[in-house]
Amino acid sequence: MRQQNEARLIEATRVDLRVTDAEWDFARRHQGEISTHWARRLEENPHYFNGTVLLLSDYDVSGDGVFSGHLLRTDFKSFLFWRESGWPDAGVYDTFCTALIRSCEGHVLLCQQRPGHLNDGFSTPPGGFIDERDVEADGTIDLSRAVMREITEETGLDASLLRQGNGFAILLARHQASLAVPWHSDLSGDDLVRKASLHIADETEGELLRTLALSPDEALRTLTLPDYARVLLSASHVLKTSA
Repeated sequence: MRQQNEARLIEATRVDLRVTDAEWDFARRHQGEISTHWARRLEENPHYFNGTVLLLSDYDVSGDGVFSGHLLRTDFKSFLFWRESGWPDAGVYDTFCTALIRSCEGHVLLCQQRPGHLNDGFSTPPGGFIDERDVEADGTIDLSRAVMREITEETGLDASLLRQGNGFAILLARHQASLAVPWHSDLSGDDLVRKASLHIADETEGELLRTLALSPDEALRTLTLPDYARVLLSASHVLKTSA
């Protein structure tokens, strides 16, 4: 496990992830506190669901740019307790997939969540947890497929409107691991937002409030972004990966 105070932006040629049966020792040691915390938070936010969360426990980068790592399973209530306890050192990264979607004029598609969700108050690229639906029978993860699932669930956009760029951008910063895939569209930013808005309007119980498409510079200047999104949007060479 690398030191988590390192911030690394890794441009990977391939991503090899595998889920293990390892137990998260932090969750085992804090079972009682987790249960008490969960009961309180569930009363405050009944929309929370205690599903499976996959956390990166170790990784390596080969000389030819292959990023490999292992994921362990926990439940959302344990993850939430860890997050809201200030991310104490627990030997894992908060791990999520991220879609870097560029429109034909070079704008980036960003999302804003409805109140009560984890990223409420921030603008973020589409994305979310890697979950059990993304795990193959042999325990491996198809990251591109996981990201496309998140794109379609959140925005309604799909492979007919997007084409995948080359490579992957892996950002490891403190307690977080963002596994990003670049995508490109021949549609304008306004058209992407219009299509996503129709989907969001039909998903009254969905996470998203709205989407917007801005140039990376304007997004960095005008929006409240989480640290990982700010780093990714600042890395113009990652966003411009050719399709």
